[in-house]
Amino acid sequence: MNYCEEKYNAKRYIISLNELNFFKELQKLIDAMDLNLLTQVSLYSLIETKYKKYNYEEFNKIKSKSIDFVIADKKSCRARLCIELDDTTHNSKSRKKRDNFLNELFESVNIKLLHIEVKENYDEDIEIIKQTIIDVMSESEY
Repeated sequence: MNYCEEKYNAKRYIISLNELNFFKELQKLIDAMDLNLLTQVSLYSLIETKYKKYNYEEFNKIKSKSIDFVIADKKSCRARLCIELDDTTHNSKSRKKRDNFLNELFESVNIKLLHIEVKENYDEDIEIIKQTIIDVMSESEY
């Protein structure tokens, strides 16, 4: 057995069951609006540190974090709206601290971030997301 076979396994699923249920509902909306829907996107794919050289402290704050869902333009693949699906783990002190950091971070880089609570039915949330997408897409592009 080689080193990798000994140390690693493939994850069975990319996203949780709660995320999958939300994804299915969100995908219908995204298809109708001709956008891209991405899942589990790393923060460093969305956001970069201002001073790239030797900026390890700031990079370390984002390197291991991901966003549950990113809605992006099809043409440019520019992130227009990010969504965090909040389950009961978001009630912990450490998770609240992480969420506060994400809220501040996304506001500072002018990318809209929505928090949606896990539910059995997302009809109301989908309407809020749809209106948010319309609002965000009407803003000028950089």
